[in-house]
Amino acid sequence: MTHAIRATARHTAALALIGLTSMGSVMGIAHATPFTIANGIALTVGASTNGAAPFTLDDLDSTTTGIGSRSFSPAPGLTVTIAGTSSSLSGVYAGTAPGVYTSPFAAPGSTPPANGPTNYLAAWANSGTITMTYGTAQTGFDLLWGSVDASPLGNVANQLTFTTPQGDYSVTGTDVADALASEYGSYTTASRNAWVEIAFPAGVTFTTGTASASSQPAFEFVPGRASNPTIETPEPSSIALLSTGLGLIGLGLITRRRRAEAWGQIPS
Repeated sequence: MTHAIRATARHTAALALIGLTSMGSVMGIAHATPFTIANGIALTVGASTNGAAPFTLDDLDSTTTGIGSRSFSPAPGLTVTIAGTSSSLSGVYAGTAPGVYTSPFAAPGSTPPANGPTNYLAAWANSGTITMTYGTAQTGFDLLWGSVDASPLGNVANQLTFTTPQGDYSVTGTDVADALASEYGSYTTASRNAWVEIAFPAGVTFTTGTASASSQPAFEFVPGRASNPTIETPEPSSIALLSTGLGLIGLGLITRRRRAEAWGQIPS
């Protein structure tokens, strides 16, 4: 009987594992491996073609293209402020101008697709910044990062700086390039657009993030919809699979106890 009980337990566990494995497949959790940089921020990255990303991008297409200082709200709870004069060339762009700015919705050197989003933000080198201010504290930040520029390409330091109660946290193009190299085995400077999920260490939140570039070329990007990138909500079918798996585990434990009681191994 002991062998039968063990076999039943193994069978129950196996069925539960099938349910949990199916849930992981449905949810698509493991799409990349997080890469932790020196300040404790975890980057999850992936190459992007034509603006593809595993999260929702803010819609900038309703925003007028152009350069110069201004503020606008592309999504509820988010205000984007462009700082700099016309000489800084920071602003909202569409399309590509070789040697000046490159659309993150197209592979470097190619034309963005005719259908789909086209507008993006560009922080011009040296004098321009783009600041994103959220109405509520955020634990992470997603973005589509165009033609990732990393040192030593003209000492470029495309950078995101987040203001937190614990101090400033920064993510540079070099950090993203290192994460891409870790994910794909190698990285060629400025040859790849990337989607990037930035997750802060536990307890760290921000409401303001600023994009800047210390030297040419510009920093082109599209912010993702405000959310915590480390939390994924299972679909109803996934929840059902999980419930089934946990229910089978519970059933196996009850069956094992009743058989043990019948054989006098534990008091009823």
